[in-house]
Amino acid sequence: MGQHTTVEKNGLTGTIETDYNATGKATEMRTISADGKLQQKVEYQYLPGYYVPQQTDTTYWPGGQARKVVRKSYDESANFTGEFIQLFDES
Repeated sequence: MGQHTTVEKNGLTGTIETDYNATGKATEMRTISADGKLQQKVEYQYLPGYYVPQQTDTTYWPGGQARKVVRKSYDESANFTGEFIQLFDES
């Protein structure tokens, strides 16, 4: 099937777009509002020999600026090893 993107409804409004790599694993997921603005993006990084992907979640303000970035990491056995949260001050 190769690399592809799926689009699903997100409740009554908006959509969730998911990109997949050639092996069928999700590489990026985006939540899009009813007016077409990006609300959240999740990026997955697959490391060789690891059971679960490393994950970066970015949440956006309605104007498009990043509001919060959260990075979650796991070890080779899928044990949660850390989380880094970066908040952006819009003032």
